[in-house]
Amino acid sequence: MFGVRIENLHMSYGDREVLHGITLEVKPGEMFFVLGPSGCGKSTLLRGIAGLVPSAAGHMFIGETEVTGMPPYMRNTGMVFQNYALFPHLTVGGNVAYGLRLRDVAKDEIADRVRRMLALVGLPGYESRKPAELSGGEQQRVALARAVVVEPQVLLLDEPLSNLDAKLRLKMRRDLKAIQKRLGITTVYVTHDQREALSLADRVAVINDGNLEQTGAPREIYFRPINRFVAGFVGEMNIIQGKVKDVEGASVLFDTPLGTLAVSTEGVLRQGQILDLVFRPEDVQLSYKKGVSGKVVYSAFEGFQEEVSVEVDGAGVLKAFVKGKTSPMAQEGDEIKVAVEEGRIRVFPHVNHR
Repeated sequence: MFGVRIENLHMSYGDREVLHGITLEVKPGEMFFVLGPSGCGKSTLLRGIAGLVPSAAGHMFIGETEVTGMPPYMRNTGMVFQNYALFPHLTVGGNVAYGLRLRDVAKDEIADRVRRMLALVGLPGYESRKPAELSGGEQQRVALARAVVVEPQVLLLDEPLSNLDAKLRLKMRRDLKAIQKRLGITTVYVTHDQREALSLADRVAVINDGNLEQTGAPREIYFRPINRFVAGFVGEMNIIQGKVKDVEGASVLFDTPLGTLAVSTEGVLRQGQILDLVFRPEDVQLSYKKGVSGKVVYSAFEGFQEEVSVEVDGAGVLKAFVKGKTSPMAQEGDEIKVAVEEGRIRVFPHVNHR
C-alpha cells in the first residue's frame, strides 16, 4: 500500500494563493478526510494530488515517489468527482472499463475485472445499463467502480455523496467505508460535511482559508479542538467569558456567568485574566433544581434529541442538546437551571466579537 506525503505545499490560481504551505501525511490504507468550509482550498488540494492543478511550491509524494510536476496519467490515482462525470453515451460496463481500455488491458481481463468490481459495489449484472437509467446512488457506485477498477495507489473522493438525499447518503457512507476497508486502498476524501468526516475517517485534516488548522483522529478533533475555528466548525459550541480567580493544582478557577468553574488548562495564566470558555451543547446540563437560572427562548424536538436554547444573564443564549424523551424537556418561556460539565470545557484567548 502507498501513503501520501505533502510538504510545504503552495497552490495558486493566477495571482491568488489558495493553499499556504500545507504539510500533512496520509498513512497507507488510511481513510483520510480533508474538512473545511466552501472555498477553503480543500478541493484544490485534492486536485493537486491528482495532478489536475499544478503546485506553485512544495513537494508531493505517493509512496516514496515524488510526483510533484508529474502529469495526472503518471500518478496512478483514481478520482470520483462530485457530479460523478459518467459518460452518458457509454453503458455502465463501458464507463467502468474506460480506464482499463486506456491502459491496453486485454479484453477478457477487462470483462472479468468489470464484473468483479460491479459485484463489489453492489451492482452485479448492471453492465448493459446506461447512466440515465440509474438512481443517484447507483451512479455514485459506478463512478467509484470506475475509479477503483484500475487499481490506483490512491483513491481521491471530492464530495461524492453531496448530490444524494439524506437517507441514501447515510447508507452510502456505510457502504463506502466497507468497500474502502475491504480494498485497503489509501483514500483522501474531501467534504464540508462534519458528520460525514467524523463517522467515516481514520483521521481528519481541518483546513480554513488555505491553512491547515489541525490534524487528528475524529474524537481528538471533536473533543480537543486546537482553536476556536476548529471548535466552531466541527460541531457546535457555546462561548462564555471567564475571569481567572485562582489556580488549584492542575485546575484553574474561573468566575463566569454560570458560577465558579474549575477547568484544566495548558499554559500559565494570571489572576484576573479574561479568557473564552468553550463547550459543546451536549455538555450543557438542564434541570429545575441545580445550576444558574435562565429562560428558555427556543425548543425543538429532533427525534433522537431536543435542541433547547436558554438565555442566561451575562452569558447570552446557550444551546443545549438533550436526549429525546416522550415529553418535552422544556417549553419556550420556562425558567430552568443551567450548568455545564466542567471537564469538557476548552479555554481559548478572549476575542471581543463573536
